[in-house]
Amino acid sequence: MKHTDDIVTITIPSKEEYIGLVRLLVSGFASKWNFSYDEIEEMKIAVSEICLNSVKYAYQKESPNNVITIICKAHDGNIEIDVKDAGKGFDTHKQEAQNGFGFTFLKQYMELIDLESKIGEGTTVKFQKHRYA
Repeated sequence: MKHTDDIVTITIPSKEEYIGLVRLLVSGFASKWNFSYDEIEEMKIAVSEICLNSVKYAYQKESPNNVITIICKAHDGNIEIDVKDAGKGFDTHKQEAQNGFGFTFLKQYMELIDLESKIGEGTTVKFQKHRYA
């Protein structure tokens, strides 16, 4: 079992203007663990894309209850970021789900990508960044 060094959780309204706050959280959290500038930028791009997909597609109608939860975890110097919503969910086996949803950025910048979605229950995307420096 890996040692968990730190966990930070933030819940934001499902609105595009709050994504900048998530980018700041990820930047500050990754800086604490001595990730390079380029690695931090990659994490910020990845989390932004996933949050933006939640904002655009997770919820069918606007409500103050529509939120996105972002969890940053440090495991042995590596970072895992989870992005969760309680929206409509989708079929992860369909080809468009694998090609869309910001996965282009995730596959390019991150490691250990996991997508879980249940119709009517929401979606969770988990990804990690390993420190190479």
